[in-house]
Amino acid sequence: MPEYVLIDCNRIQAYVFASNRLKQICNASMLLADIEENIIPKIAEKNNVEIIRSGGGLTIAKFEGNNKNNAQKFLIESEKIFREYGIEVTIIKHTTKNEPVNFFDEVIHPSIKKLNKKKTQLKSPMLSISSILAVPCEESGIGSSEGIIKLPDKKYRRCNLTEKGKNDFFKKLKKEYTEIEKELIETHKDYKIPRDFGGIVNWTTTGDNIQKDCGTSESMLLGIIYADINGLGTKTKDIADTEINYADFCFFLKERINTVVRDSLKNVIKNAIKKKREALPIRILYIGGDDLAIAVQGALALDVAKELLHRIKVESEELMTELGIKKVQNLTMSAGVVIASYKYPILAFNQLGHELEQRAKIHSRNNKNSGYIDFCIIKNNAIGKLQEIRKSKIIRDDNNNIDFLLYGGPYLPEDIDNLNKAAILLGKNFLNSKLKELQNIFYQKKFKAEVDYEIWKKHLTDEQEKNFKEVLNLLKLPDSDKLPLIKKDHMNYDSTLLIDAIEMIGLIKVGENNE
Repeated sequence: MPEYVLIDCNRIQAYVFASNRLKQICNASMLLADIEENIIPKIAEKNNVEIIRSGGGLTIAKFEGNNKNNAQKFLIESEKIFREYGIEVTIIKHTTKNEPVNFFDEVIHPSIKKLNKKKTQLKSPMLSISSILAVPCEESGIGSSEGIIKLPDKKYRRCNLTEKGKNDFFKKLKKEYTEIEKELIETHKDYKIPRDFGGIVNWTTTGDNIQKDCGTSESMLLGIIYADINGLGTKTKDIADTEINYADFCFFLKERINTVVRDSLKNVIKNAIKKKREALPIRILYIGGDDLAIAVQGALALDVAKELLHRIKVESEELMTELGIKKVQNLTMSAGVVIASYKYPILAFNQLGHELEQRAKIHSRNNKNSGYIDFCIIKNNAIGKLQEIRKSKIIRDDNNNIDFLLYGGPYLPEDIDNLNKAAILLGKNFLNSKLKELQNIFYQKKFKAEVDYEIWKKHLTDEQEKNFKEVLNLLKLPDSDKLPLIKKDHMNYDSTLLIDAIEMIGLIKVGENNE
């Protein structure tokens, strides 16, 4: 009688991205990878328990019904490891009478339902761990995240157990980089990858502990890409018909995603190291399951995102063929990209990035054969949700209905190429003042904007008019005296891609300076 155990890490993204320092985020990601890929399998082997999957915040283990004592030891030791580092887990058991005929229908689906039901149950607000009185931290997602401890000076201090757990692990952490980063360092032996950058800390630190900027002062832009495979949960039914298919898929998908990330970064950074510097402009923040987050120099962020989306399709098709999964031949990925100053708070990057990623995923549901990229370039250090940052740029009519939103995304990867070409044309043929004037026109009520737009076009030179027509053609916008807008039917507003193209001009100049 097989029995299955699911150990699910609650709010894993909140745990990893809780810090405002990229180094802490990287280390939290490595901590989770070490627990799931090294520690949990060792505990399972010691207790004669079979691991089907361990990674991305979810562990699925299997043991026979006559092996309950060992299984209980496995559960106790596994839960202890997670809680030691401030990670709250939800655990459920699922028993089948016989070996399951359809693994998804008989194991995964009912187990996930039990898991979600258990997560919604109320928990005790007071937990006790050893001698520490735990007080849950509001919205932390970790039931015992904050506590009161007695220090050697006999005074009581409030501490965050999440950070304490991470810091305890970081002291033991021998590997400074992920395996992918180590491969990239081997490929480019004259360069190092920064241990920390963004916020207060720049690319690297000299032996004298003096902060040193390794060739980034000309740009001072950081880009973080947040990406996720589209609809993987709904495809699981076709993938996990047997236990071995599901186990193989989970294992090889991780390998393929690592390949996608490594090759995407290789292809992009080879153009970024023409200018002599000491550090490669990348840092892998998180790879878990089908989610990933990568920090790169701002001018490279959209190129990396496009590479990721292209390569995941190729790798997934090969993977499905190798595993003999005929019903699912194509996995696509959506990405949210935030580009801002190095001093922009990392927590603000995370909030915006995940929101942009979700917008991109919504578009991908309407086009299942391709992933989308949505991006935001922050120039004024505005902080908040996307709507709050962009609300000054939402035009409303007299009845307070939105006329159009002054951004064109999310985009297909090939559309970003056209946006890039349009930005280059605008930057070469129009003064900044002329483009600023065009931007201001779009910030007006539609009737006045249409009149002013017609006047703006009449003042173009013949050469500028020719170039502007080429820009409109690249962006698939109508060339007339009316405002060049496109209708976002499923989101119920009009938009223009011209604003995004103008915003990209500065980004392109940064990239040119780095060549």
